[in-house]
Amino acid sequence: MGKFLALSRIPMYLTNVVGGLDVSPYLILALILAVYFILGMFLEGIAIMVLTLPIVYPLITQLGFDGLWFGIIMIMLINIGVLTPPLGLSVYIISGVVKDVSIEKIFKGVIPSIITMAIATIILIIFPEIVTFLPNFVKD
Repeated sequence: MGKFLALSRIPMYLTNVVGGLDVSPYLILALILAVYFILGMFLEGIAIMVLTLPIVYPLITQLGFDGLWFGIIMIMLINIGVLTPPLGLSVYIISGVVKDVSIEKIFKGVIPSIITMAIATIILIIFPEIVTFLPNFVKD
């Protein structure tokens, strides 16, 4: 996949096209995060990262966002996605381990976790310094 992306130059083309748009970087970030959330509902986290990072990471850095910060935001969205229906991989894993609890009850039980992770993600988007403080402190 990496060789294909390098030869086809898709990441560079996409970065140039999206970077040339006259829209807010936060709107593009919101669209990317929505895609990660939707993919998280259907795919496993590592698969999502392997498929999307070679294309999305150059775009994110060109928009002026920190790569480390984006990685943490992306992981948060993938974790929210694997807890939500229709697939909810993590919920089905829990259901396989705890056989006497219904899947519906488990889905209801993860709602507070989903809400908490969503709030934490929003806070990290609004205040990226929370993520980048320590690495920037060590660099200086």
